[in-house]
Amino acid sequence: MVAVIAGGVGVGIPTSRLQPELSAPWFSLANAASPWLTPMFFFGALWGRPGEPPWAGVTTGLLELLGYSPPRQPGAMRLITAWCCSGQLAP
Repeated sequence: MVAVIAGGVGVGIPTSRLQPELSAPWFSLANAASPWLTPMFFFGALWGRPGEPPWAGVTTGLLELLGYSPPRQPGAMRLITAWCCSGQLAP
């Protein structure tokens, strides 16, 4: 679980800090889905207990969002809620 927490926050915080600083073509990488999705799949695949890998991925994703947009920022909770709802609506 410590790896999931470190992985989630370890993606969100650097992405948040680097996006304004990066120029092309690196800016595109910071805005791409792969830096966000890869840790979710990675921790889900490595989770050893049967039936729990999806929760490892979901937890990683939520921690990425919290690292990217800390709750103290204006509008952060709306962003996190929108991402959570869109994930639930996707087939």
